Amino acid sequence: MFHEADEGRPWGNKEIRAKVFQLTGHRPSDFWVRNFRTRHVTVLKFCGTTGLDPKRAQAFNPTNIADHFDKLGNARARYRYKIWNIYNFDETGMQIGGGRKRTGRKYFIHRKSRMNYKKRSANLELVTVVECACADATMVDPGFLFEGKKTYYLEWFQKYPNISIGLTQNGWTDDFQCHKWFCETFIPQANKKRAQLGSPDDPILLI
Repeated sequence: MFHEADEGRPWGNKEIRAKVFQLTGHRPSDFWVRNFRTRHVTVLKFCGTTGLDPKRAQAFNPTNIADHFDKLGNARARYRYKIWNIYNFDETGMQIGGGRKRTGRKYFIHRKSRMNYKKRSANLELVTVVECACADATMVDPGFLFEGKKTYYLEWFQKYPNISIGLTQNGWTDDFQCHKWFCETFIPQANKKRAQLGSPDDPILLI
């Protein structure tokens, strides 16, 4: 149960009933399921989830996670990055006029787990925000990608000249727009911060 929840396939009431029937040949009642939740309250929480694109969910497995942290540990030991030179990059999509709606369904998740995800299609018309956080708790100015049929006004961003703006056919990131953000937004800001707090030759890590 916990393994499948960590991979974006948590069990709900329907799944727990099916598993009990598979093991015992008897269909549990609603009362039994409620007792199950109460009996295991110290290790289980029953909560809503956030939608997760199945393509992203493929990375949620022990082999990939262990490999990631092995490489990260080796890189930090070798290059001894300063904390202000370590960055994490991600993207988030926001649906115009709404957002990623939850379904209202709840699932069984390990109480200590921080990953409350359920695989769900991410085929939305959206604006993508490219965001980057530093390990010292500061933020790099973001990038915005608009769906190609829409438009934007440069006046929206005049107060923030370091923000990267782009258009793609569907509002998702692509190699060109990521490279544009990297060159026009990330590199200038990371180099400026590195020179202010350390040496211009200090290595920078972008995850």
